[in-house]
Amino acid sequence: MSKLEAIQSDAIRVDEVLDGGPSGCGELLMLLHSRLRQLPASHVIEVITYDLGAKEDLPAWCRLTGHSLLAVHDQHYFIRKRNEP
Repeated sequence: MSKLEAIQSDAIRVDEVLDGGPSGCGELLMLLHSRLRQLPASHVIEVITYDLGAKEDLPAWCRLTGHSLLAVHDQHYFIRKRNEP
């Protein structure tokens, strides 16, 4: 179990849920980007995805974009939107 998985997901206040279902990485990241643009800074979005590549793609995308991956639990990813400069 990774450090991220060890964080209790029920202790995270979720502001928005994005159910990506079986969407592939490219489509999922476009959906996520679009949804995050609508949210205020520091809000948390829970992304649900069944894409096996999300395990590596979502953490990498968060690092590249400056958003924080708070926790991962099964196929649920909890991401905090970065503070805008």
